[in-house]
Amino acid sequence: MLIMGQEVLVRMMLEALGAAGTNLENCAVHLFTNDVDPGPAALIADFVEADYDGYGSVLVPSTLGDPYDDGNGNAIQEAPAMIFQPTGSTTPNVIVGWWMDGTWAGTGARVVAYTRLPAPVTLATPLDALVVQSRVALNQPVGI
Repeated sequence: MLIMGQEVLVRMMLEALGAAGTNLENCAVHLFTNDVDPGPAALIADFVEADYDGYGSVLVPSTLGDPYDDGNGNAIQEAPAMIFQPTGSTTPNVIVGWWMDGTWAGTGARVVAYTRLPAPVTLATPLDALVVQSRVALNQPVGI
């Protein structure tokens, strides 16, 4: 197992994100309600965005937690949790998953990541909530 200091992990993560053209500070997380799994070529238009009372996309927190090794040699950093919670009960939604999109200089908004939830979650009243946490993982190259 390769052991690295936090500074090296942060630098490697930032380089990997930069190479992918991704800066999480420019990203927002949205919830979707349609039963879709568009694959790696996902477009924003593939998703039907939630519209429950009080819904709004949430900007990805610009500060990630300290990097750590997950025990398998992978560098992990997590953003603070983002909470989605209705403010009323007029327009309930069944949430199937979430997507993250972002806009960068010279490009339009594009999907950075998405996931389907293990099971749909109903957000119908202010007592319901869904917590999403962004996690950046840098896999250790094979052979190191």
